[in-house]
Amino acid sequence: TTLFRSCEILTAAGAGLAGAKVVVVGAAYQAGVADVAESPAIGIIAGLVARGAAVSYYDPLVPVLRLPSGQEIRTLRSPHGADFDIAVVHTLHPGVSYTWVAGCRQVLDATYEFGTAPHSAVV
Repeated sequence: TTLFRSCEILTAAGAGLAGAKVVVVGAAYQAGVADVAESPAIGIIAGLVARGAAVSYYDPLVPVLRLPSGQEIRTLRSPHGADFDIAVVHTLHPGVSYTWVAGCRQVLDATYEFGTAPHSAVV
Protein backbone atom coordinates (compact mmCIF):
# COMPACT_ATOMS: atom_id res chain seq x y z
CA THR A 1 0.00 0.00 0.00
CA THR A 2 0.99 3.64 -0.31
CA LEU A 3 1.45 4.00 3.44
CA PHE A 4 3.86 1.08 3.75
CA ARG A 5 5.73 2.02 0.59
CA SER A 6 6.27 5.52 2.02
CA CYS A 7 7.83 3.98 5.11
CA GLU A 8 10.06 1.71 2.99
CA ILE A 9 11.33 4.63 0.93
CA LEU A 10 12.09 6.77 3.99
CA THR A 11 13.79 3.86 5.76
CA ALA A 12 15.96 3.17 2.71
CA ALA A 13 16.93 6.85 2.73
CA GLY A 14 18.11 6.51 6.34
CA ALA A 15 14.99 7.91 8.01
CA GLY A 16 11.58 6.60 9.01
CA LEU A 17 8.05 7.90 9.23
CA ALA A 18 8.34 9.18 12.79
CA GLY A 19 9.13 12.86 12.46
CA ALA A 20 9.29 12.76 8.65
CA LYS A 21 7.90 15.76 6.78
CA VAL A 22 5.41 14.37 4.28
CA VAL A 23 3.26 16.16 1.73
CA VAL A 24 0.36 14.39 0.08
CA VAL A 25 -0.22 15.83 -3.37
CA GLY A 26 -3.92 15.80 -4.20
CA ALA A 27 -6.61 14.80 -1.73
CA ALA A 28 -9.60 14.58 -4.07
CA TYR A 29 -11.08 11.26 -5.08
CA GLN A 30 -10.28 11.89 -8.73
CA ALA A 31 -8.61 14.50 -10.90
CA GLY A 32 -10.50 17.67 -11.67
CA VAL A 33 -13.07 17.43 -8.88
CA ALA A 34 -13.28 18.72 -5.32
CA ASP A 35 -14.95 15.57 -3.97
CA VAL A 36 -13.12 13.76 -1.16
CA ALA A 37 -15.85 11.19 -0.44
CA GLU A 38 -14.23 7.76 -0.55
CA SER A 39 -10.82 9.32 -1.25
CA PRO A 40 -7.95 7.04 -0.21
CA ALA A 41 -5.93 10.18 0.56
CA ILE A 42 -7.79 10.63 3.86
CA GLY A 43 -6.75 7.18 5.08
CA ILE A 44 -3.20 7.70 3.84
CA ILE A 45 -2.91 11.01 5.69
CA ALA A 46 -4.48 9.58 8.86
CA GLY A 47 -2.14 6.57 8.74
CA LEU A 48 0.93 8.74 8.28
CA VAL A 49 -0.11 10.99 11.18
CA ALA A 50 -0.74 7.93 13.38
CA ARG A 51 2.82 6.76 12.67
CA GLY A 52 4.32 10.07 13.76
CA ALA A 53 4.85 11.85 10.45
CA ALA A 54 4.34 15.59 10.13
CA VAL A 55 1.84 15.58 7.26
CA SER A 56 0.69 18.40 5.01
CA TYR A 57 -1.26 18.23 1.79
CA TYR A 58 -1.63 20.26 -1.37
CA ASP A 59 -4.85 20.28 -3.32
CA PRO A 60 -6.11 23.58 -4.75
CA LEU A 61 -9.61 22.09 -5.13
CA VAL A 62 -9.85 20.86 -1.52
CA PRO A 63 -9.13 23.69 0.94
CA VAL A 64 -9.88 21.71 4.13
CA LEU A 65 -9.81 18.01 5.01
CA ARG A 66 -11.40 16.40 8.05
CA LEU A 67 -9.57 13.29 9.21
CA PRO A 68 -11.39 10.36 10.86
CA SER A 69 -10.10 11.65 14.24
CA GLY A 70 -12.04 14.89 13.67
CA GLN A 71 -8.86 16.88 13.12
CA GLU A 72 -9.09 19.39 10.29
CA ILE A 73 -6.09 20.31 8.17
CA ARG A 74 -5.81 22.95 5.46
CA THR A 75 -4.12 22.70 2.11
CA LEU A 76 -0.76 24.36 1.60
CA ARG A 77 -1.02 27.48 -0.50
CA SER A 78 2.55 27.67 -1.87
CA PRO A 79 4.43 24.44 -1.15
CA HIS A 80 8.20 24.17 -1.58
CA GLY A 81 9.57 20.73 -2.35
CA ALA A 82 12.74 21.19 -0.33
CA ASP A 83 10.59 21.45 2.82
CA PHE A 84 9.59 17.78 2.63
CA ASP A 85 11.27 14.41 3.07
CA ILE A 86 8.77 12.76 0.74
CA ALA A 87 5.88 13.70 -1.52
CA VAL A 88 3.12 11.14 -1.94
CA VAL A 89 1.49 11.95 -5.28
CA HIS A 90 -2.15 10.89 -4.99
CA THR A 91 -4.27 13.02 -7.38
CA LEU A 92 -3.08 15.35 -10.14
CA HIS A 93 -5.55 18.00 -11.28
CA PRO A 94 -5.43 19.27 -14.86
CA GLY A 95 -4.06 22.79 -15.26
CA VAL A 96 -2.20 22.77 -11.91
CA SER A 97 1.57 23.11 -11.80
CA TYR A 98 3.36 20.43 -9.78
CA THR A 99 6.92 21.39 -10.71
CA TRP A 100 7.71 22.02 -7.03
CA VAL A 101 7.29 18.29 -6.27
CA ALA A 102 10.58 17.49 -8.04
CA GLY A 103 12.32 19.45 -5.25
CA CYS A 104 11.19 16.93 -2.61
CA ARG A 105 13.90 14.54 -1.41
CA GLN A 106 11.78 11.50 -2.36
CA VAL A 107 8.64 11.14 -4.48
CA LEU A 108 6.18 8.27 -4.29
CA ASP A 109 3.87 8.26 -7.30
CA ALA A 110 0.50 6.58 -6.77
CA THR A 111 -0.89 8.01 -10.03
CA TYR A 112 1.50 6.40 -12.51
CA GLU A 113 1.41 9.78 -14.26
CA PHE A 114 4.06 11.79 -12.45
CA GLY A 115 7.36 11.35 -14.20
CA THR A 116 9.13 14.66 -13.66
CA ALA A 117 11.26 13.62 -10.69
CA PRO A 118 14.22 11.32 -11.40
CA HIS A 119 14.16 10.17 -7.75
CA SER A 120 10.57 8.92 -7.81
CA ALA A 121 9.17 5.50 -7.05
CA VAL A 122 5.83 4.10 -8.17
CA VAL A 123 3.37 2.40 -5.81
